[in-house]
Amino acid sequence: MQPHIDNENIVPKAVVDHLKLKTELHPHPYIICWIKKGHSIKIIDLSHVSISSDKFYQDSVACDVVDMDACHILLGRAWQHDVDATYIRKMNIYMFN
Repeated sequence: MQPHIDNENIVPKAVVDHLKLKTELHPHPYIICWIKKGHSIKIIDLSHVSISSDKFYQDSVACDVVDMDACHILLGRAWQHDVDATYIRKMNIYMFN
């Protein structure tokens, strides 16, 4: 298994199941340890998640599917860079034009 060098975009498996999103095999499966303390998780699936803000912004982001308890979509630095986003932690929002 080769190391994963991209910054991850992550979607919980529960969200993928609930929204009935299509998945495909991850082209470069890898293992992460930071999602669940003391556990390693193998990432084997990928899903394309549509994100939008009303009619002003629409995109599709390739996300690694992870079995985790949280129900947030985590967008990595590659997406943040592509849209020149600023993350405001206290408000838990991304701002971009």
